[in-house]
Amino acid sequence: ICGNRILSLPKLTSIMNAVHNDHLRTSCRQLDLEIVKEIKRGLGSKLFFQCKTCSYLSQGMKTYEEIPGTRGAVINTVLASAVMDTPMGNVRAEQLFTELDLPFPAISYLQKFTSAVSEKVVKLNNEDMSEKRRLVKQHTMKTGARDPNVLDLSIDARYNSSRMKSSYKPGQSSSQAYTVAIENQTDQGYIVGLAVENKLCHTGAMLRAKGIPC
Repeated sequence: ICGNRILSLPKLTSIMNAVHNDHLRTSCRQLDLEIVKEIKRGLGSKLFFQCKTCSYLSQGMKTYEEIPGTRGAVINTVLASAVMDTPMGNVRAEQLFTELDLPFPAISYLQKFTSAVSEKVVKLNNEDMSEKRRLVKQHTMKTGARDPNVLDLSIDARYNSSRMKSSYKPGQSSSQAYTVAIENQTDQGYIVGLAVENKLCHTGAMLRAKGIPC
């Protein structure tokens, strides 16, 4: 067992104390630990320690924080949300982690987390923007506007790309696009609309090019 790992520092402290206290129950007073087994949980791990002096073997120690109410590792959900917000995608993220000598989760495993995080992010954004539109409409009605549903908006877009140029068209390649609509009717400048286009999934791009919605 070698290479680098991502550890939660509070969990690392807890592991050190737990193993030390558990080892004190033996007659051995020369603690010399080594990792003898690892069970991967995405970017997280469950480690088993053994004392080389007395062959003491610890129970599995989790190196990651868990999402409250579940057994899921926080680090895996954080990874999924981070990949969603960058132009590198799962394949390039795997390449980056490999260069850092960090074992990367299977793409299918990470995709499961990405899909779950995506649904929650969309739900949260829609709920938040719906509330902001309600506040703007309420403000507009107080000003005596004829139609409070007509908003004064500023719209801007951002494009992400992992390459400086495209291999199949003139200009820069673009794998992600974010368009944001901000209202100008209150002093708050609420975000009331958001559109996201993502072409990091080559399979999805291929299916869309064939006219198959996905």
